Amino acid sequence: MFDGEKQPMLKAFMERLFSGSQEWDGSDRRMGYRAKCDIEVEVACPGLRYLGQVLDIGPQGARVRIRGPWNARAVKRGQQVHLKYLTPLFDAELDTVKCKIAWAKQEVANIFSIGCVFDEPVENLRRAWIKPILLKNMKASGQQKRKQLRVKANLKSVLKIEGKMSEVSLRDLSTGGAKFESLIEYPEGSSLRLLIKPGNPNPDLELPGVIKRCRKGRATFDVGVAFTLEPPLKKVLAKLVKALVEVEGKRI
Repeated sequence: MFDGEKQPMLKAFMERLFSGSQEWDGSDRRMGYRAKCDIEVEVACPGLRYLGQVLDIGPQGARVRIRGPWNARAVKRGQQVHLKYLTPLFDAELDTVKCKIAWAKQEVANIFSIGCVFDEPVENLRRAWIKPILLKNMKASGQQKRKQLRVKANLKSVLKIEGKMSEVSLRDLSTGGAKFESLIEYPEGSSLRLLIKPGNPNPDLELPGVIKRCRKGRATFDVGVAFTLEPPLKKVLAKLVKALVEVEGKRI
């Protein structure tokens, strides 16, 4: 996915996540996106206040680790609690959200965890600190995935499209797509096959894909491709990208 497309899709994804009606039950079958985090919050139960650390969060709930005395009467399933975000807010209106405890577990003396289900209207969650935290984590996760298996390249490759073949210069390769320079302009959405010739000891690799972007450069067209790969072929591509990354590292 390319940078210009990412943010609108993230926002649309968040709208879908926040409009869900199913409840999160704290089990391994938890619905939806989960973001690992390390956020300090105040956890307020009837007659008790704790400092807690949010370990992971989703659009329907959060897992919180708390340091403090275990109180089975106050910290129990179905009990309402308030989570207050302690960092000053710059991109949200509400610093506190109401929740209900879905489960509670004592870990060791004076340390226990709770699973919280948000007990607020969707509109309140959108206005609270929940939404920007999730967006930030999703964006960081997407950027990290793009960085994991991506390498700059300078490889002559062959583009097969609409029964015709042409030589292109591969400039960027990842497990999700590639960028290359071409003397020919191609319509976005066109299906293709890209034959990459990395040279010994790596074998040639032919990859199916779709043109996502084609822009006029100074002397050539800059083309962005998203691959459409089955898992076995994706594994082969991952090995090639790793090999090219290692070669590039040795040159630095």
